[in-house]
Amino acid sequence: MRLQGANYSTQGQGSQPLPAKVNYFKHRAINGQITGIPTYGKVTYPSIYPGIDLVYHRSEGKLEYDFVIAPTADWNAILMAFEGADKLEVDGHGDLVAHTPAGELRQPRPMIYQEVEGRRQTVDGGYRVEPGQRVRLVLGHYDRTRPLLLTPRLPTRPTGVAPIRWTVERLRDQARLAAF
Repeated sequence: MRLQGANYSTQGQGSQPLPAKVNYFKHRAINGQITGIPTYGKVTYPSIYPGIDLVYHRSEGKLEYDFVIAPTADWNAILMAFEGADKLEVDGHGDLVAHTPAGELRQPRPMIYQEVEGRRQTVDGGYRVEPGQRVRLVLGHYDRTRPLLLTPRLPTRPTGVAPIRWTVERLRDQARLAAF
């Protein structure tokens, strides 16, 4: 998945420091080593789109990402492109299904809500598939004077891919995200 039209020059800002450190060994030469890289429980990319922050974090032991949308921001700017998918569709449960050569990849229906008087108020919404293997989020009515939180959950393991390989790939990706 790639965010089209996003500001990729924004710098990730780590918070919630974790005790683990990460080491990378690029080459056999000492100058190719990067050691003692801090890890974080949360990494925020401010203004990935105007007025929209992208936040990676753990929830219930799983990696999630949120779009935090300021009241004046255009949430319709969020456009996800899925390269390598033969077909994209939204199933009857609202999950995004990517059909790939390796099998099906499911991204569960996003959780969308606003904080109102200290309580989460759910906002109706989901995915809309567009031409070119692209996906937009669609939203129902919400209070445009308050921030909005969209939480598209990360995809489940595709069918047809060995569980160990999938686990290793997910762990590698999580380590990359945590090493900011």
